[in-house]
Amino acid sequence: MFNKPENRINTKHFPREKLNYKDFSNAYKLERRNFKNVVFFGIPFKEIDLRELSVQGADFRFASLEGAVLAGLDLTGVNFSGMSLSRCDLRGSILYQSKIFGANLDGALLNSVNLAQANLTNTILSGADLGDANLSKAILVNTNLAWANLNSANLQGANLQGANLYGADLYGANLNKAKTKTANIKAARLPV
Repeated sequence: MFNKPENRINTKHFPREKLNYKDFSNAYKLERRNFKNVVFFGIPFKEIDLRELSVQGADFRFASLEGAVLAGLDLTGVNFSGMSLSRCDLRGSILYQSKIFGANLDGALLNSVNLAQANLTNTILSGADLGDANLSKAILVNTNLAWANLNSANLQGANLQGANLYGADLYGANLNKAKTKTANIKAARLPV
């Protein structure tokens, strides 16, 4: 599905600094390109494969990456605030110190992702798979993690105040020094 050559986009024709409001929906694959620090404000990238791109420090605020594949990418410092990333594949990606507040990651694949020190305030992660994820010192204030898989996740020093962990699987998770005082942990499977 992601390798249809008729849907390739040659990005050499776009200016490096701004790609605001271009529509990349169903483009499937962009040619290899360096998009470090580029602004993608409000752009739809639904069902696209971005695995070969360099997007460190890029600004994706209010864009849509629903169903997109970003597995294994270094997304350090990327701004995904207010975005729709539902059903997105981010497995093994590095999102260290990224800004993801107010985003929708409902049902996203985030296995083994590095979200250390990331800001996920008011983010929807219900049903997301965060197994083996590194969320150490992440800000998860008022985040919806209902029914999320956090099996063996590292939440050491994470701020989970006001987070909804209803029905979440926290088996084997490291919650050492995590702030969980006002988190909803009803029906959650807690670490042993």
